[in-house]
Amino acid sequence: MIVNYIDIADEFHFDDKVAACIGHFDGVHLGHQALINNAISIAKELNIKSAMITFDPDPKSILTSKSTKILTTIEEKIKRTAYFGIDIMYIIKFDHNLAALCANDFITKVIFRLNIRSLTCGFDFRFGNKGSGTIATLQAALRNHIELEIIAQVSHDNQKISSTWINTLLHQGKINLVNFLLAYPFALSGIVIKGHQVGRRLNFPTANIAYQDNQSLPKIGVYIGLIIFENKIYQAMINVGNNPTFYQKHHTTIEAHILDFDQDIYEKQIRIIFIERLRDEIKYQNADSLIQQLNDDKIAVQKYFEINQINMSLLL
Repeated sequence: MIVNYIDIADEFHFDDKVAACIGHFDGVHLGHQALINNAISIAKELNIKSAMITFDPDPKSILTSKSTKILTTIEEKIKRTAYFGIDIMYIIKFDHNLAALCANDFITKVIFRLNIRSLTCGFDFRFGNKGSGTIATLQAALRNHIELEIIAQVSHDNQKISSTWINTLLHQGKINLVNFLLAYPFALSGIVIKGHQVGRRLNFPTANIAYQDNQSLPKIGVYIGLIIFENKIYQAMINVGNNPTFYQKHHTTIEAHILDFDQDIYEKQIRIIFIERLRDEIKYQNADSLIQQLNDDKIAVQKYFEINQINMSLLL
C-alpha cells in the first residue's frame, strides 16, 4: 500500500485514478470495513486503484478543547488498512486551516484534487466548517463529476457500530465484544521501556511498553494475549494497571509477561494483542500471594491457547 501525506496548504497532484472511501476510520471497525470493501469492489469494476482518505491528527482534538482518546494510532490505522487491501492511503493533515474550510471549499481543495472517480462515504458523513457539509451537499457538488456511494448504518444488536461505542466497551473491559466489532483483536504497539522491575523480582519479568497519551486503553485488569516481536508470535499474560500490591498511585502501565521467552528487548518495539479478559487487578497482602496468582494466570493462558485457535493473519 502506498501512503501519501497531504497538507492542503501545499500543491499536490496524483496520477492514479481511484475509487476512494473517506472518513476518520478510528478503529477501522466493521462499519468502516463496509466502506473499504465497497471502494475496493468499485475499483476492481473500474480497473483503477482503491484508496482511503483519512485525517490526522484526530479531528476532535483540533475542533474541541477536550482530551480525546483514539482506538488506533496512525501507524496502527495504516497497518490495518493495508491488511484489508486498500491500494493507496491519503492522510490529510487536520489543522485549523482545514477545519475552517466551508463545505464547498473542502470539496474543491480536497475531493477534486485527488483524481477520484468514485467516492464512498457513510450515511452520516459530515465535513466542512462546523460540519456544514452533508450527503446532500456532496450529491449536488459531485453530480456529473464523481460517482457517489452511500453506505447505510452498520449495526450490531440494533446499535450503530461506532468508534465511540467501541471505546466505551474497551473501557468496560468487554474485550470479546470489542474484538467482534473490530473483526480483529485489539492491539497496541510500543517501545519496551524499563519499569520498576517488580515482575523480574517475582520471577515474572514483564515487557513494559510506552504508549501515546491519547491511546485508548482496555479496562484495568489482566488479559490473555499475544506478543509479536520481530515477526514471531508468543503467548502472553498482559496486565493493564497500577501495581496496587506495591504502589499506592502509579501511571497506568501496560506490561506483558511473555511465555517461553528470554531475550533482552529493551528499546525494541513489540505489538501487544488483547484476546480475552482474565480477571480484575487485585491488591494482594504479600508477594507470595501475588506469585501464586501469577502462576494461576500463566496456566490459564496456556490452557486457553490449547483450546482456542486464533487466525494469525489478523495479527500481522
